[in-house]
Amino acid sequence: RYCHIEKGVVMTPSVVPLSSDPLLAIDRPSSSVGGGDGSTMPPGKNEKALPIIIGSHTQIGSNTHIQSVSVGSCVRVGSNCILSPRSKVHDCCIIEDGTVIPPDMVVPPFSRVRGSPGKIVGTLPECCGGEFVECCVQDYLHFVKMLENSL
Repeated sequence: RYCHIEKGVVMTPSVVPLSSDPLLAIDRPSSSVGGGDGSTMPPGKNEKALPIIIGSHTQIGSNTHIQSVSVGSCVRVGSNCILSPRSKVHDCCIIEDGTVIPPDMVVPPFSRVRGSPGKIVGTLPECCGGEFVECCVQDYLHFVKMLENSL
């Protein structure tokens, strides 16, 4: 399993209510991210934080903020992206630089997404999964070599 996460990436779990009862809902800002300092609001007593699952052979670009429920295997997330709360990115996708995935969006496998708000702008051939794996393995081997040279 290899996953390449660049500098400046922030991962914040999505917070959801424990009940669908509107009387138990808590007035929470649309984003639980604080004022740029990386702080977050913890879940209230009627809420829970969902874990973030990142798949194998996934690359996440610098200065990206992730609140997705999951990012699949063999996914390329560009720099300066926002994956909003409760969104889900399936396997073998490319999220281009600067893309903002809206809350609750599900990105199907083999999709290319761009824009703010993010929209599916194309599909990828099924053979790209193997290429993503090979690229991620090469990045990992390069990283290990850099570590060995610094010792």
